[in-house]
Amino acid sequence: MIEKDENTVNANMTVGRNAVTELLRSGRDIDKIFLKDGEWEGSIKNIAAMAKERGIPVQVKRYVSGGNDAKNIQRTGVGVRCLAFSLPTRYLHAPVSVGKYSDVEAMVELLSAMLETM
Repeated sequence: MIEKDENTVNANMTVGRNAVTELLRSGRDIDKIFLKDGEWEGSIKNIAAMAKERGIPVQVKRYVSGGNDAKNIQRTGVGVRCLAFSLPTRYLHAPVSVGKYSDVEAMVELLSAMLETM
């Protein structure tokens, strides 16, 4: 079993500026580095430069909109178990949203199945 810490998403992924910097310095093989789009300053600029020196591809992740407060709720105080269900929609904050009725039906089915196990 692999123990996870705050810098481990899975056995093959390292997360966090300091952890990635140390991995780059270690000389270990790295397939790719993902960086968030935006102004690169300080350590992010250094990571990009080190990757370029070593010939490691850097993929820039563009901003993804959307989301909810589940992560923030889960990490408040001592932590709270939290589960978020989301439906794909367009124009969510407009007076009228657009979505597929079959997605709503699937969500109801999923929620019902989950509640039956509680």
